[in-house]
Amino acid sequence: APKFGRFLRCIVHTAKVVNTSADLQSIEEKRQRPLAIMGRYYDYDPKGMDYCGKRIVVKEICNKLSEDGTGLNVWDGSVLLAKYIESYPDKVRGKRVLELGAGPGFVGIAAGVVGAAEVVLTDLEYTIPLMKDNVERNVRAVQSSGCHRMECRVLDWYKPPSDLAEFGFLARRISCCDGTSLIASQPDVILVADCVWLEELVSPLLHAICIISRQCETAPLVIISYQQRGRSTHDALMSGLRADFEIVQEVDDACFQKPDVMFIFECRIKGQVNK
Repeated sequence: APKFGRFLRCIVHTAKVVNTSADLQSIEEKRQRPLAIMGRYYDYDPKGMDYCGKRIVVKEICNKLSEDGTGLNVWDGSVLLAKYIESYPDKVRGKRVLELGAGPGFVGIAAGVVGAAEVVLTDLEYTIPLMKDNVERNVRAVQSSGCHRMECRVLDWYKPPSDLAEFGFLARRISCCDGTSLIASQPDVILVADCVWLEELVSPLLHAICIISRQCETAPLVIISYQQRGRSTHDALMSGLRADFEIVQEVDDACFQKPDVMFIFECRIKGQVNK
């Protein structure tokens, strides 16, 4: 089945996964000037898109930046992250997924269609009505994929939750890398799609991820899509990733095309047990 329609332009990459725990500095050095993509790189159709063998419909609303911010649009980084989990469904299939900065809910809905067991989408309060509408539009596609729960909740990165019970994830036995097991009610995966377009957003976002991750019995996999739009924001993000995460991978794969100013990172917080 076709996936997402045609591209506006095409850049071909060879398949590779770069371990960047030691190489984040070299990534930074390659980005010596502010870069941005004008307009959309990926096709997006609010009337519906083919995804993972199903049809999903995710609407957006034109943002009034002075009033609403940027949380009512489907950005390229969301399409990129959805394409990534479509290409690698085991990242979310059967797992408990938390999305931060979900906006209209494109990525969280995509995770449900791929087969996540539970999805909790979060963002600021003004985004919730549109997010809920989009979830309702895709209930059939989500449920038929095995996702038994999808909820929308308010989460302000400046006020991260102090109790994971707020998310309502089902308790599940988890096997740890040391051979032991435990029962935990936590997200297995945290998704973040194109949420750091301003430098001042980087610190609260990473802080929220850290607060949530450190409450987990085992370190959730954090998958971040990101588009570089300015040097200072890029520097802040790279510095924050280096400081807070011990496992960081930049993913670059031939399964999907992306410009050089767009990134996908897979991360795990420092000091946590990994599954």
